[in-house]
Amino acid sequence: MRRPVLCALIAALWLLVPAAGADDAAVRGVIDRAWVDHIAAAQRKDLDAVLAIYADDVVYVTPDMRSIRGKPAVREMEAATLASATVVEAVHSIHGLQVQGAVAYELGTVEGSIRMGGAEPVDVVYHFMAMWIRDDYGRWHIRYLVGRPAGEVEPGDPAKAGIVESDQ
Repeated sequence: MRRPVLCALIAALWLLVPAAGADDAAVRGVIDRAWVDHIAAAQRKDLDAVLAIYADDVVYVTPDMRSIRGKPAVREMEAATLASATVVEAVHSIHGLQVQGAVAYELGTVEGSIRMGGAEPVDVVYHFMAMWIRDDYGRWHIRYLVGRPAGEVEPGDPAKAGIVESDQ
């Protein structure tokens, strides 16, 4: 399945999920806490704690539309990121959350500033869609994460957005 098709599938699934239920508030709190912990771990450059948010079989779609599959591959990516950048500050926001049993669909944003090497901090905004799963122990982890920094795509240029016709 082509990555843009995966993105469209996730968006379509969002529309099929029933309206918010009683569990949504509790799950929202757990997911927000997971992001707070993830951001704090990135600020401390604690790789194992950064990885705690991800399921073992995570699929992380990067802004250039590459799929990084599995926690070992995400570990490599996150290690490289932590080596080259410092999270100065960041705040997570949930813009939409739908929960259906052991699956939650989140539309969110992480905003803050990062420092690359010794350079001055730059402001970043990362918009994403995440599909969370609840494991057998009741813990929530990201199984699919698709997103990109704001301002990276020129309006009206679907090729740069990774939107291409599927030939499969």
